[in-house]
Amino acid sequence: RIYLLMRSCRRHAHYGDGEQAGVLLAKLIELNADTAVAMEDRAHYLWARAACLNLKQDVQREIECLQDAAKLYQEAGWKGPWVIAYTSIAILYRRLGETEKGLASSQTAVDLSLQQRRWDQVCNALTGVAEACLELGDIARTNQVVSDASAYLPRLSGATRQRYESEVLAAQAKCFAAQQDFAGAAALMQRSIATASKVTVINAQRARRLRDLAPWLVHAGEGAQALLALEQAHALELEDFRKSSQKSLTHALEKAELQHALVERERAQAHAQALGLQNKALTELLHVQRELQDELIASSRLASLGNLLAGMSHELNTPLGVALTALSTLVERAQGLNERVQAAAVSRTGLLADVVALVDGGALSLSNVERAIGLIASYK
Repeated sequence: RIYLLMRSCRRHAHYGDGEQAGVLLAKLIELNADTAVAMEDRAHYLWARAACLNLKQDVQREIECLQDAAKLYQEAGWKGPWVIAYTSIAILYRRLGETEKGLASSQTAVDLSLQQRRWDQVCNALTGVAEACLELGDIARTNQVVSDASAYLPRLSGATRQRYESEVLAAQAKCFAAQQDFAGAAALMQRSIATASKVTVINAQRARRLRDLAPWLVHAGEGAQALLALEQAHALELEDFRKSSQKSLTHALEKAELQHALVERERAQAHAQALGLQNKALTELLHVQRELQDELIASSRLASLGNLLAGMSHELNTPLGVALTALSTLVERAQGLNERVQAAAVSRTGLLADVVALVDGGALSLSNVERAIGLIASYK
């Protein structure tokens, strides 16, 4: 966790986000308060702190943090970071004008990188040695160091090789310029810039190289190209400034929006508390209203059921009444026929008339009963 916080802190510091870098550094300080923290974790904290000091331009304290971090990384056996730390220390010493100390730190980084067979860091550190030697006026050693760096480039591949090839070309261009070969220096620096454009390189570095290129082009008699290089450098610097300003404005807006959101939340909470009693009373009123509605619905259902039953009774009365009348007539006709049969007073004509009456009455009864059954089925 501490390692990830360190990486995040350094990334925010690298892109100028001092506020977020400070927040992450505070978390690292809190975590490092534990005496049981591992040695490499303490080094991670110092590494992050150095990045924050870089934002404040506190170069001397940044160097001290990096030196302490390098020692802790070395004791803990973390190979990579302390090599990079010495390279960073060399750059800071040169920024302070202490070129010889910078040269010593770069040489230490070269030796450690060779021991660890970290060829990318070898190339990086050698370019630092070359620039320091150039500042000290040691042209011969500068040429030798640049040649050594070029010899290690074939051990790299892909974007890593392109990145450090650009660094080596830039160092070689400065060496040519120191020997007054401005045309050669300009050509090498243009190659360096073109190579760097193929990989991710920060705008500030590209702008510096373009500004280094401009006077060499002037000495080489290419004034128009020098002007174009300066315009490109200015455009890159302006882009960085615009991005930095936009980030600052974004942070300010986010902070204002957060404050506004907090005020609105407090206001909403107060409003909610003020409405609490009203909501409670309304809830009780709604409960009573629901009970009344339920009673009204039950009463309405009972009334509807009564109306339905009255309608059913009315509609069923007709077919059932007809069927009852027909059946009563059939019973009377059958009793009369039975009496005549018992008395042996049945005529052929009378018998036929009774049979016809019984059949018609039965059919009438059956049809009306079926009609009643149909009505009941439709009610279901």
